[in-house]
Amino acid sequence: MDKRVIITNLPTYVYGMGVDVNVERLYWMEYTGDLQFARYNGSDIRTIVSTKTSNRDIEVNEDFILYTSYNQVMKINKSLGQTPTVVHTDSQAINGILLYKQDGKSCDEK
Repeated sequence: MDKRVIITNLPTYVYGMGVDVNVERLYWMEYTGDLQFARYNGSDIRTIVSTKTSNRDIEVNEDFILYTSYNQVMKINKSLGQTPTVVHTDSQAINGILLYKQDGKSCDEK
């Protein structure tokens, strides 16, 4: 498989990246900036939300994105113009996140 650059000139470090194969999009989280996405070919780059905090990781599912923002885990819909929701706050920085889906249950079910 050939390697190729699809996005260049990002303004800061990228700490998290996710893929949504259903809509053929790449999502990434900049360390001190934006949660963004683009098509697989690098076109149509858009910002979902500007965070202005220390971001570390993201996880993407069919409907939403979870991301870490310093000491919080945030949830946001993939649609542009949405407001993120805090789903967890810790006393120290959160460096990673893993979204686990049990067979037969959606991520919103308890």
